[in-house]
Amino acid sequence: MRKYLLFAAWSVVLVAAGLVLVRGGTAAEQPTVKPAREILVPFEDLHVLLGKDTQRVLLSRKEYEELLEKARKTVRSRAPRSAALISAQYDATLGDERARITGTLTVDVLEEGLHTVGLDLGSVGLRRAVLDGTGAPIGLADDGRLMLFVAGVGQHTLVLDMVAPLETTAARQILNFRLPTPPATRMTLTVPGDVEVKSGAPVVSRVFDETAGNTRITLLPARESTSLVMTLNSRLRRRDRVVVARSVIVDEVTQGYDRLHVTFSMAVLHRSTDQFRYEVPDGFEVTDVRSPQLSRWAVDVTGPRKVLVVHLREETTGTVVLGLSAVRTQPDLSDWSLPKFEPLDVVGHTAVVGLLLEDRLKAASIRPSGLIEIDVSVLKRALPSTVLEAEPGAARLRPVAAYYAPHAQFDLAASFPKPPARLRVTTSLVLTVADDGHGLRAAFAVLPEEEKVFALDVSIPAGWEVTHVAADGTSVPFERYGQPGQAGRIHIPLPKALPVGEQKRIDVQAVCTPRGWFDEWTTASVALPVLAVSGASRDVGAVAVDARPSADPPASHTPRREPEGKLRSRRGARGTGLPLRGSALGWTHDRRAHPAPTHRTDLLFLQDRA
Repeated sequence: MRKYLLFAAWSVVLVAAGLVLVRGGTAAEQPTVKPAREILVPFEDLHVLLGKDTQRVLLSRKEYEELLEKARKTVRSRAPRSAALISAQYDATLGDERARITGTLTVDVLEEGLHTVGLDLGSVGLRRAVLDGTGAPIGLADDGRLMLFVAGVGQHTLVLDMVAPLETTAARQILNFRLPTPPATRMTLTVPGDVEVKSGAPVVSRVFDETAGNTRITLLPARESTSLVMTLNSRLRRRDRVVVARSVIVDEVTQGYDRLHVTFSMAVLHRSTDQFRYEVPDGFEVTDVRSPQLSRWAVDVTGPRKVLVVHLREETTGTVVLGLSAVRTQPDLSDWSLPKFEPLDVVGHTAVVGLLLEDRLKAASIRPSGLIEIDVSVLKRALPSTVLEAEPGAARLRPVAAYYAPHAQFDLAASFPKPPARLRVTTSLVLTVADDGHGLRAAFAVLPEEEKVFALDVSIPAGWEVTHVAADGTSVPFERYGQPGQAGRIHIPLPKALPVGEQKRIDVQAVCTPRGWFDEWTTASVALPVLAVSGASRDVGAVAVDARPSADPPASHTPRREPEGKLRSRRGARGTGLPLRGSALGWTHDRRAHPAPTHRTDLLFLQDRA
């Protein structure tokens, strides 16, 4: 009977479970309720469950239901921390050798009772602590940390008043501190002057108030010890800074431009700086600024004068070398004065001044003031070779003066007139008179003195025809201007520009058959042709006349030479009109009277067409 009851109970439980499963499969949208599982055990088999080495208790149904009800109650969870800092706002004001820091912290208490909150302070001195408007209870833990005692669930406000030492060096000001940094923490710094944060904490914003004369910086302090590195107060630096400037000034003066090269050696003797200022001379435009420590440069034109501001990469002490270049066009060469980059905010300035002049200009007068003259060769050795070696098409420069300025008050004035272009020519003319006509060989040694020469123009008398032109033995093309048979000129372009001071030889050959030359005659007069280089400031040389009735002269022939300045006509000679020192030239030639081979040079003398 008992076995039957046990089997029936198990059958009811299984049938109920099956119904639940069937209903759950057909109605998936309804939540599945897990049935309570009960096992019915016959009394004669209880010894199996309640035997030894088992932890079983026999309870009545009422007691079991009560325990089951208690087990179903939810256990209340506890917070991981009973109290914590959730936010902090710090305001720091920097003064002389110290910083005052005010911190407003929010403490959140989550459990009833008295709790402690650690305050991680370091490198600061705590002057006062206020919790919710009253004095804050603060103790010292075994590890040396300050502990805040707080009670009452909810948020509480803690105000800390602290001071920290401010370290000031020649180039930096450093603030060291360690403060409690909950997740929401910010710090606002108020620093006198124009100051920047170099390292130590991320900067959120920076605003410089010119009216108040201070800088307001918002940053995010680190969770550990912070070493905040800032630049010095700009007003303090300007007031106490000592800078001495030394410079080398080289001015290039040409007809088209005036270029200024300045190399500054800025010696920072006291305090530090991250910028230098220079007054730009009138009419000049800054073209280049060079320095290994250069960050950027700009020209400030807001005031009555132009000021070049050079910013360095960081605050620096010691010596900084800067190279500056500026240029102006169309300088006044008649009343020239030395342009200067005036260094500002310095206690002293010495300089070496050098003047480079275009080779086509002449230094008529140089008037130094407050300068000591030094050897020009010193400047020439100090200049890079590229300065004096002109590029193609550029003006050639030469050093003309060098000075030393022992103090900042100096000046240099001068005038640079341009001499007129001068061309020196040495001419050799050989006129050959033969039975078949006249021939002329002209050799010109051309020497420019002030400007380069690119082409030459040579005057040609009437009746002469140029057959060949050569430059230093090499044939060159030429072009004749003028009507055929009449006087004109030939234009000879040179293969390359002839530099100042360099000589070049030009050879010209021409032929002429005078009218009636092949007629029967006993005496004839021939005018010496004039070939001259146009634009020559001075033309000197020699003229020779060679009479050649036949090819071979007699062995007893000796040329006759007339003294310079005492040329006299012979046998009906007429004046030639040449601007020579001699006044006339003449000779006779009788083809019929002298059929035998003869050869003579009638005249050989010097000419000067200055």
